[in-house]
Amino acid sequence: MPDHAGINEEARQVLIVREQLRHRAMGRLGALWGAVQNVGIGFGYRPVRALMWIVAVVAASTGWFAWSGTAAGDKGG
Repeated sequence: MPDHAGINEEARQVLIVREQLRHRAMGRLGALWGAVQNVGIGFGYRPVRALMWIVAVVAASTGWFAWSGTAAGDKGG
């Protein structure tokens, strides 16, 4: 049985490079937006990366609100 995982990964990498080139052709703002998408979610071809960002944001938000305590105007009731 052939291993298609390597072929799928190579195809995914080709699609990512295509997106990078497309965004670079849009000028500086397009290149910047493409860089944000690449780092954040890998242009949609890296779903695990997107999931990790979600987990990180939820964890950071939970930590922030747990550390900051009750709001000054909130009397709890």
